[in-house]
Amino acid sequence: AYHTELLARQQPVNRARLRQQSAVTKISRRALKSGTLGPLFHDAVALTADVVRANQCLLLKVTDDRQGLAPRAGYGLDWEQTESLLVPASSGFLSGRTIATEEPVIVEDFRTETQFVPDPLPDQQRIISSLAVPVFARSGVWGVFAAHTFEPRDFQQTDLDCLQAIANVLSAAIDRNHSQRRLIQNERLAGIGQMITGIAHESRNALQRIQACTEMLEIEVADQTEARDLVSRIERAQDDLNRLFNEVRSYAAAIRLERTSCDVASLWREAWEQLKSERRSRQAALRQPWRADPLVAQLDRYQMVQVFRNLFENSLSICPDPVDIDVVCHAINASQHGQH
Repeated sequence: AYHTELLARQQPVNRARLRQQSAVTKISRRALKSGTLGPLFHDAVALTADVVRANQCLLLKVTDDRQGLAPRAGYGLDWEQTESLLVPASSGFLSGRTIATEEPVIVEDFRTETQFVPDPLPDQQRIISSLAVPVFARSGVWGVFAAHTFEPRDFQQTDLDCLQAIANVLSAAIDRNHSQRRLIQNERLAGIGQMITGIAHESRNALQRIQACTEMLEIEVADQTEARDLVSRIERAQDDLNRLFNEVRSYAAAIRLERTSCDVASLWREAWEQLKSERRSRQAALRQPWRADPLVAQLDRYQMVQVFRNLFENSLSICPDPVDIDVVCHAINASQHGQH
């Protein structure tokens, strides 16, 4: 008699377990076939609600600021009304508690629960029992997968196992989707890199023609001081542009500095001079420190001029007129600071 009664009690549990295992298998197959997450999410909540006999089933994603959870799929409620809502990521709510603990949360009866309440969603007042599990991704907790009933429910271990198994399938699908997106982005960046490399190569041909013209022009204006100075500026800009194109062509390679002995003051003065056209209509002044001896260091001249120019450009773009830019510098013996 005891054996017969035990079998009678176990049969419904076994049937429920078989249905839940079948549901996990189905959603796993769909996850492998589907390339988009939206339909997979909606299939998962509908299938889960059916096998755990829930009135509602929801998948919520943690927002980027970690302050709330946004519904991504739902079953048993008005989805148009639900998808625009935001559930606070507070431990005073079911999903917030799940995020905080990173563990499954089971509530048999919210009418006697004192620590937290159901999530503020449609039909919140009708929810009596809930089962929620965290959904993980590589970066941590991605969201919450929850099932709710409108009648008291004693959730079994099989229900928890089913919900957790489907949540794990969704986690794998989310990570795979992110990996595919990163792969596509990397392919796009590689294509852009190849295109820029081609542009840089063709531009060097144009630069060579400019160089030939400036050399001829320099001969023509050899007796004109002001014109000769303008030609010298064009040549310096051309050299900088040519070097920039070379860097673009080798952007994937390690940065190599061409260090020479430089007077640092001459570098920021050159950068300031390059911005002459940008500050022509501005009330801008560069206040430099006075030093009896030059401040000399082993630097890559081109790179440091770019550094100073970027700093000056940022200052001019942010500050209203009049702009006073103070340069303050002092020497540091790198060997005394454990640097090499």
